[in-house]
Parts: sequence; C-alpha cells; structure tokens
Amino acid sequence: MKMKPEHYQVIKEEINKLDRTAIFNTAQAFSENPKIKDKAKALRWACLHATKLKLGDGVGLSGLPVYSYCNDSHIDTALKQVMKDLHILC
Repeated sequence: MKMKPEHYQVIKEEINKLDRTAIFNTAQAFSENPKIKDKAKALRWACLHATKLKLGDGVGLSGLPVYSYCNDSHIDTALKQVMKDLHILC
C-alpha cells in the first residue's frame, strides 16, 4: 500500500467512528440499486465521504495531504484495507 501509515490511521479512525447501522443501511440501498456497478467500492467511498475528512495535496488543496503522493486507486486500496481491518463487509 502506498499510503503513509499516519494518513491511513487517520482515515481508519474516522471511519471507525461511523455508525455501523448507517453503513449497513447504505450497503443495503446500494445493493438494491442496479445503476451502481461496483457496490463495494461505492460503499468504501461513501464511508470516506461520511467522515467529512478532506483529502488534499498539501499545496493547493487543503486537507489530509494524500494526493501529494497517492491517486484514487491508491486511496481505494487503503480504503479496502480499512474496511477489512474494521470488519466492515463489502
């Protein structure tokens, strides 16, 4: 995983604070929506969005500076691991 451990930990801690029932309800809604092709990915990113955590690049975009060395694919890999670590099934 390309994401720095300290940034990974921040994201993990914030997702861990989310209400598991809300996550389950979101997953259920996604499973019933035929327009969403990759339901697991949609749930991972919905969880990140629900944290209200801002991802930045340390230059022009404020927030956690992960975009200075990661792209969306790297971030998604980290989100997969977060979901696994927190036992949130996707």
